[in-house]
Amino acid sequence: MKVRQGIKWNFYKAIGNFLIKFIYGIVVAKLLGPTIIGQLGMIVAFSGFASILINSGFKSRIIQVKEINRDELNSIFAFNVLIGLVLTTLFFLSSNLIATFFSYPELSFYIKIYSINFILQSTILVPLALNDRNLDFNKNTKSVLLANLLALIMAICLILLEYELISLIIYSIAANVFSIIFIYSNSDWKPSYFFNFNLLKRHLPYSLNLFYVRFF
Repeated sequence: MKVRQGIKWNFYKAIGNFLIKFIYGIVVAKLLGPTIIGQLGMIVAFSGFASILINSGFKSRIIQVKEINRDELNSIFAFNVLIGLVLTTLFFLSSNLIATFFSYPELSFYIKIYSINFILQSTILVPLALNDRNLDFNKNTKSVLLANLLALIMAICLILLEYELISLIIYSIAANVFSIIFIYSNSDWKPSYFFNFNLLKRHLPYSLNLFYVRFF
């Protein structure tokens, strides 16, 4: 029964995300035009690899491993947040180089702001995975769709106020912030200050192998 419910909620999530992104794409294309979209594309072009690093296969590991305790979850959480912090710092410090690469110096400021997304994304991997592990797909679906919808409304308001590129960056940041709020409010698990690399090592081989596959 739970599997059937999971399929249903994943379907709702896929359709909901498609509709939100479809509306978002139309509004952006109509009101901002190809130049602003191209500027965002320059930033996003360098973020795909970072997203793979943030996941690193740990989400799938949490879902599929037979047993996992709280200390292991906290170790994975801490390790993931560390990766997110490192990526945020690297992108922040490399913003001038990336902007120069595209011959668009003004892009540096926007890259610095966009880099916040990496640390935000790293904080929700564990509760997302735990909900999927427990077949509570409805929690993730409701949280993600509501977060994206609120972020879309915020972005449209900023676009109408002529904030242009910054409105698109705020959209991604707001979606992550709202996701954190809603996912943790619907999760029984809360992170605590704990890290043990020896506990983490048990999950590294599986996670690294999955990371290699996704990377290549």
